[in-house]
Amino acid sequence: MKKLLVTGGSGFIGSRFIELCQKTYKIYPISLQQFKVDVIDFSEIDAIVHFAGIAHRMQKEHKNLYFEINTDLTLKLAQKAKASGVNHFIYLSSIKVYGKDSSENEIYPKAHCSPSEPYGQSKLASEKGLLKIEDNDFSISIIR
Repeated sequence: MKKLLVTGGSGFIGSRFIELCQKTYKIYPISLQQFKVDVIDFSEIDAIVHFAGIAHRMQKEHKNLYFEINTDLTLKLAQKAKASGVNHFIYLSSIKVYGKDSSENEIYPKAHCSPSEPYGQSKLASEKGLLKIEDNDFSISIIR
């Protein structure tokens, strides 16, 4: 049985994922608010499913916070996972990477990305950073 480390498992999508997949995979949910990336043991993990991040908040968040959590923390997690021998990193991105009017336009695999808000910009920056560390031993899957 494959072993998945799941971040953001208490969120809406992450909790549904765990519910649906717990009979097929051995799930290890972890909170990145409670544990620093440096102390996570990846030695038994086959893949990471990364749902954690800051999404749209009602109050105005400082732009840098989106990048600290959605980009920097994601890349730190992926880099540590890769160095620890994890084979696959699955990243939940966002439709917001396409820009403000993404819900009104046709979206296709090669559609132009032009995020207009810090949330979408931080998600796109994560995607680009993740793809830079992908190689034959460490695959990246991005879900928008």
